[in-house]
Amino acid sequence: MADDSLDTLLNSSRRSRPRSSDGLRMADILLMPAAHQSLANWLMRRYEASIEDIAAHVNTDVATIQATVDSLVKRGC
Repeated sequence: MADDSLDTLLNSSRRSRPRSSDGLRMADILLMPAAHQSLANWLMRRYEASIEDIAAHVNTDVATIQATVDSLVKRGC
C-alpha cells in the first residue's frame, strides 16, 4: 500500500539522520537573553565572523562584544 511505503520512507530517513549531542539547540537559544539570541542567530547564519565583524553588526565596541561572545561560547555556541 502507498501509506506503508510512505511510513517506511519517513521512518528510515529519520533513523539515518546523524544526531549530535554537541553544540547549541534551538531550546538553548530560546532560554538566552534577547541580545544573546539575536547574536547567536546571526552567527549561525554567517557560520563564521571575526570579533570586529560581530562588533560592527551589533554596533558596539570590541571589548564589550568579546565578553558577550565568551558567554555564548560557555553555552556551547
